[in-house]
Amino acid sequence: MYEERGLSPPQIADLTFSSKKTILKYLGQFNIPLRKVDQSAIPQAIYGMKTINGRILPNKKEQRTIEKMKKLRDEGYSYRQIVEIVNALGLPPKHGRKWHLKVVFKILKR
Repeated sequence: MYEERGLSPPQIADLTFSSKKTILKYLGQFNIPLRKVDQSAIPQAIYGMKTINGRILPNKKEQRTIEKMKKLRDEGYSYRQIVEIVNALGLPPKHGRKWHLKVVFKILKR
């Protein structure tokens, strides 16, 4: 079914409330081939957005994190302080395990 709909492992993971790692594990375990994808044809979502079936839609959880960052910045916190706060709160970045200054700066400058 996923091949017919052209879904990627991350998209399957989102739909099944699983991790991408788990999806890849079971696709491999049952010898289900990964689809061949022209990566240039897939839109990449920025922080605050998500890609579902090739469409870019708002990611409400990430939008709330952006609003929290904006509020902190409006209250006079430095970018470095905002990084420390969102990391301490355990708010996840789109990629990786922790926030970095450059990423927070780019998000708040958009």
